[in-house]
Amino acid sequence: MNLLEIRLGARDYPGIDIKTQKGSNKLKLDPATYRGLGFDGVRFIGAGVGKTRVVPSTSSTDTDSGHAVVVGLEAGHVEFESMSLHVGPQKAMHLGGPTRGEYAEPTPDTPLEVVVKDFEVIADQRTDGDRSFWGIFHYQTDLILEDGEFHCAELAEHAAYGHGHGKNGQRRTRVHFRSSGAEGDKNRADPSEINATPGSTILIDQCSFANWNQPWSYRGGAGVVCQGTGANIVLKDTVFHGGADAQHSRCFMVDDNGDKGFWSSENGTLNSGSANGHIILDGVGMSGIGPPWFSDQARVGTIATTAFGDIARSFTMSNSGLYGPGMLLKVQGVPQVEVSGCNTEAIADQARAFNIDPSVEAQIALSMQDLVPVSAGASLQSQGA
Repeated sequence: MNLLEIRLGARDYPGIDIKTQKGSNKLKLDPATYRGLGFDGVRFIGAGVGKTRVVPSTSSTDTDSGHAVVVGLEAGHVEFESMSLHVGPQKAMHLGGPTRGEYAEPTPDTPLEVVVKDFEVIADQRTDGDRSFWGIFHYQTDLILEDGEFHCAELAEHAAYGHGHGKNGQRRTRVHFRSSGAEGDKNRADPSEINATPGSTILIDQCSFANWNQPWSYRGGAGVVCQGTGANIVLKDTVFHGGADAQHSRCFMVDDNGDKGFWSSENGTLNSGSANGHIILDGVGMSGIGPPWFSDQARVGTIATTAFGDIARSFTMSNSGLYGPGMLLKVQGVPQVEVSGCNTEAIADQARAFNIDPSVEAQIALSMQDLVPVSAGASLQSQGA
């Protein structure tokens, strides 16, 4: 891929704009400019995390200039490397845009792909007493995050919030969500806003999640939330450090986007088949504390008044450790479920190395009348919604 390279110095920048051309003193680049020169996209290379900082003005609440970075759907392939991204009055990054509905933008010939690596996203405490919404917010974008950290406890909502995919899906590799206002990494595909992308995948690999769901946030959820994504969901070698109560111990949640519906993961049709593709958890650790009557640590199930179809095509968990008193793995509305090789003695030893107490196992709930410890496993080939 032929990318235009732009090197940024060791100083503060008020913003980068590859769409609106708004905001005073921002670095502005029209995608038509680099495409006219024969480039497929652009790469911004900083001088290092903490050295190159993109810090938008905290006095602007304008939808466009209130972000550190804005990238339009038509931008093609864009990369950001070795820099700190500070959340503005709105967000740190606003990527893409809706392709359906009242505010729809034209669907680009080349799906938007954004790569961010060797980075940190920081939500600073605002002097006006208000709270910004999101760290990275993306519409219809394939977002690839590598080797970074989120420090976003001061947000009102999520550290990363995605609406749909460009084509292939999402990937997070060695990304550590140290804190978030509400949910850590959320993906939701609402058919009223975005196009279908069947065959896409959300991959979370070698990541960690902690300190989500602050007391000032009006949004609940979990460390990772996927709602009617139409995508396969794969978590590998990833750790969730739950909090001191049930509300802060919800690690992983997958649902069907409720009554708003979904694009089928099988073929992209509306409200048919499965709201999500295959769910695979391999080498995942979760800790938490629930009440004596149990609370969800990981949940796959509907939030709709009447479910349109299956929540996912299948659920498979292996080589994983789920621990904590009163904690549940609850899977419903999935036709194939397989849990095996989890909470073994070897995995318990690994859990201790990650500061997870393995003394009490989480329970599997395929129905609330039949709970078994995660180490016992589970296998179902036909389960209704």
